[in-house]
Amino acid sequence: KYLQSVKESATNQAQITNSAFDISSKLPTTTNPNTQNYINDSVLKTLDKVLSKAQHQNEKTLNEAQKLFDAFLKQHKGFNLYM
Repeated sequence: KYLQSVKESATNQAQITNSAFDISSKLPTTTNPNTQNYINDSVLKTLDKVLSKAQHQNEKTLNEAQKLFDAFLKQHKGFNLYM
């Protein structure tokens, strides 16, 4: 049972990483940190909207979305809040 859980977790992590790469490949690249922060903020807001529209959100869905966003940020050199 434990090994099955580990295998499922590894599969989910691969799917999350692949989804993050897919999202990243469709977004423009920039060297301007303000523009990059804007792009990252827009992706975060879009993910929030998608999650808020989904019915019967549960903790697993929220955790998976957090993992997806974390994987996305790793590819885009982090996220700094700006005002």
